[in-house]
Amino acid sequence: MKADEVAAYFLGRVVGRIFSTIPSIIAWNNVAGVSSEEEARRLGGKLLVPTSGGDVGLNGLAKNANVDFNTTGIDSSASFQGGLIHWKEDQYVKDIMMGILGLKLPKNTAELVARLNSLDNDWIRGVRGELAQSRLKNAPRAPGGH
Repeated sequence: MKADEVAAYFLGRVVGRIFSTIPSIIAWNNVAGVSSEEEARRLGGKLLVPTSGGDVGLNGLAKNANVDFNTTGIDSSASFQGGLIHWKEDQYVKDIMMGILGLKLPKNTAELVARLNSLDNDWIRGVRGELAQSRLKNAPRAPGGH
């Protein structure tokens, strides 16, 4: 039963970390500037991996979004029958648990972005549409442009 509890805490932490990172990736893409209308049209709604930029706000989003999901642990938060499990973090054990649980989670932000870009559902199509509009709206205009 303790193993089940550890697996559940681990799964919750890893999946939770991934789902909490997605909004940061989308937000960064919405505020990250493009150099021209042409670049905005070329990128459309494709998500890019957050990188540090000159803007303090962009740096914060990039820092928070660029995570290594393989380092996610349960720390001392897992409990069993009211007491802490005191499970020693070990990457080897976490890798084995990922295999046992059948998880094919992204390893890092770049892989998560690649997976998001490969999705095709109503939600991601909406995100891409909004992102494409945002990029075009905020793109610097060429002299004489509209």
